[in-house]
Amino acid sequence: MKRLFSLLALTLAPALVVLYISSAFRPASPAIGILVKTLQVVNIKTTSAECLFSVEDPQHLPKTLGVCVGKGVNPTTANTKFGLSKANQGPVNYRSAITGLTPGTTLHVRAYAIVSGNTIYGNDISFTTLKPVK
Repeated sequence: MKRLFSLLALTLAPALVVLYISSAFRPASPAIGILVKTLQVVNIKTTSAECLFSVEDPQHLPKTLGVCVGKGVNPTTANTKFGLSKANQGPVNYRSAITGLTPGTTLHVRAYAIVSGNTIYGNDISFTTLKPVK
């Protein structure tokens, strides 16, 4: 029995070492190193606003950028989302138009970047749309 155990241990040991080494040297997630910041909401009107945000990506990976908006804190891409305003794309700073909003409503917005299926969110900012003038 002792000999069988020794033989089994010698047979399995190299496979376990290979598994350990391969898991230790896995490449980092492509999303690592990307920093998304929701900077501010500007041009707030009754049914629209604009969100300024920045994305720092030292690797310059292909990504989808935009902002997500919701009534609750920390909205996600499952909520309403808006892409970039094409005229305002930068290498770092971006602008996204937010439209179709309800007047006099407090909303939360945060920027996002999707890289290789990973979503990186910026910080949450709240704002209130203007009430219509009577």
